[in-house]
Amino acid sequence: MTLVDYLHEIYAVQRCISDNTQYQYDRSIRCLSEWLGHAIRIADLSDLLVSRWIRYLEQLWAPRTVAAKRRDVLVVWRDAARAGMCQPPGFVRRPRVPATNPVAWSLDEMRKLICATDNLTGDLANGLPRSRYFRCLLETGYQTGLRRGDLLAFDVSNVAGDVAAVTQCKTDQWQLVAVEPTTAECLIWLSRQLVEMQDPYWQTPLRWPHNIRWLTSSLDRLCRLADVPGGGLQRVRRTGATAIAAAGGDPMQYLGHKTPGLAYRCYVDRTKTGAAVRPPSV
Repeated sequence: MTLVDYLHEIYAVQRCISDNTQYQYDRSIRCLSEWLGHAIRIADLSDLLVSRWIRYLEQLWAPRTVAAKRRDVLVVWRDAARAGMCQPPGFVRRPRVPATNPVAWSLDEMRKLICATDNLTGDLANGLPRSRYFRCLLETGYQTGLRRGDLLAFDVSNVAGDVAAVTQCKTDQWQLVAVEPTTAECLIWLSRQLVEMQDPYWQTPLRWPHNIRWLTSSLDRLCRLADVPGGGLQRVRRTGATAIAAAGGDPMQYLGHKTPGLAYRCYVDRTKTGAAVRPPSV
């Protein structure tokens, strides 16, 4: 059985992954197959083979891109090993990815971005006003710290007062998130509008009714309108995590992470926390 067939016929069926994630895994596996010269079979997988492929990619692409390809293949490989179809990966060459500081918006930039939604005109395909939708999307994303998929699938029926219960798609963890009263009112208002228009997705008012790439380009246009650096919902998440860290809190629960330290490696913008490293006084 080929690894790409395993991805589509077994892994994607059993696991809660988005179409975009499945697409990315497919591209990485096909990249390995193209280098090998034929569709990679599960029985072909070995530490040395994949390490040679990674070494080849390092001559073509940036370390972060190569690391992403490596991760995609290993995720599906490990799952096939769990199913008893092969041996799990052992030591596979790991590209050296230089550490970078995650970039977040300042709180002032976040406010400017939210205020800029007042200047949006027109409606989305489902009839919701673009202005109200994007304000609610940004405020809910900032207040809850949810990943994009969980944010767009936010179930308004789970809101009770100023909290909502969310089951994270990526980790299957149950999490309570906070929403401000005005944001909760906006979510309910959007939901009622969808009910009046007999939209079957009225329980998830933040659902994006267009192609997901259109959401990215819409957020980029909003950033230009607000005169703030470009960025999507991932940067909204980083901004919330950075604000918590700057206030002396731990953003791990806000981000819904299982791994300690991941927040500071990938989400907290240290240039905006005031936590500079200073030499000891003499």
